[in-house]
Amino acid sequence: MSKKILIVDDEPNMRYALVRSFELMGCETYQAINARTALDAYRRLHPDIVLTDFQLGRDNGVLLAREIGTYEKSAGLKSRIFLMSGDDVRWKNVRIDGFYCKPISQEGIREMSGNL
Repeated sequence: MSKKILIVDDEPNMRYALVRSFELMGCETYQAINARTALDAYRRLHPDIVLTDFQLGRDNGVLLAREIGTYEKSAGLKSRIFLMSGDDVRWKNVRIDGFYCKPISQEGIREMSGNL
């Protein structure tokens, strides 16, 4: 069974590159452009991995990770959550499974998907 990856980024080119990389590894990919659509997709899809940008326009990936964490507790689910950004200070108190600077290398993508 292929891994389900939810990619959350407001930059279309970044989403495309990540989707393409994960699909080449045989993963099933889904996309969201902001925290609201990502949370809706998470609830519907229950992905194995959520890869979110830190800055999502008016939203941010840390708040999304907190919302997912709250939902996971109530639903008894668990996904791996990875944050992409150059800023690693603000997410220290949030359950994040990994942190990657953008752009993510192929090695980082393989590492991330192998962490399941």
